Amino acid sequence: MTRLTQRLQVYRCEICGHVIEVLTVGRGTLVCCGVPMKPQMERGDGQGADRHLPVIERTEEGVKVVIGQIAHPMEERHFIHWIEVRQGDTLVRRTFRPGGRPEAEFQGMGEDAKVRVYCTLHGLWTNRREEILPVTESS
Repeated sequence: MTRLTQRLQVYRCEICGHVIEVLTVGRGTLVCCGVPMKPQMERGDGQGADRHLPVIERTEEGVKVVIGQIAHPMEERHFIHWIEVRQGDTLVRRTFRPGGRPEAEFQGMGEDAKVRVYCTLHGLWTNRREEILPVTESS
């Protein structure tokens, strides 16, 4: 059997739009609506970066994360769904709804934290891309 997922990898169903993040790596294929889910690759540059990349500001108690140098839309079908900040073994996520402001403060986190952002239309963005490759194991 082959293991294709990595811990904290994000997948999206192309049919219904469900999004999942892998917490525990297992064997097999992630399936939704009868078809394999699509892994979301972290983007850190390219078209749309000015509206999606997290901007991190140091605060007295941690960091403030604001999305984009240009304001990101927060419409019903196109909005920032969540911001996730990870430093060491600590991971904190804030979720958002249409009409909100895609920014949040994260106490106890430093400027060197990895930040990921999920846009409902343009997928997964990060301030620091790390190569996530599928790991295969044969049994």
